[in-house]
Formats: sequence, structure tokens, C-alpha cells
Amino acid sequence: MQVIYSLLLVAYALGVVFLTRWFHSAMVRKGMSSNTALYYVRKMVHILAGGAVGVLVPIACRDERFVNRYRYRLLNVAPLCSRASP
Repeated sequence: MQVIYSLLLVAYALGVVFLTRWFHSAMVRKGMSSNTALYYVRKMVHILAGGAVGVLVPIACRDERFVNRYRYRLLNVAPLCSRASP
């Protein structure tokens, strides 16, 4: 089931990326400069594709085998990230 959820999330992210091409063209047609339109389109991709998929992955992929296998590795990385720099 997780493979199906993963494929759906990948399809959603790719759909967002390809739809933003249409938004870019529409913004340029309305008179916005190409660089400004590109800035807004990149923000849309980051929020809709990256943010939404990042939030949905833990909800959609709850396989206990995966969680138990990588829990030890994830917990060992946390102390390295919180160490104060010299």
C-alpha cells in the first residue's frame, strides 16, 4: 500500500511542477516580468510540492517495519544536530 501512496505523492509533485509552467506563462502574458513570475512559481512549487508532500509522507507511510528499522539511526543523528558549535 505504501508503494501506491508513494507513487501518488510523486505524481502529485510532478503535476504541481508541470502546472506551474502554465502559471508562469499566464503571469508573463499579464505583463509580469519573467524573473518575477519565476520567483512566484518557485515559491508555489516549494509550498505545494515540497511542503505538502513533506507533511503527507509521515501520514501516508506508517509501516512499522520501516519505523523500527530506522528509529535507531534517526535517534543517533539528533545529538549531532543539537551540538553547540565551538
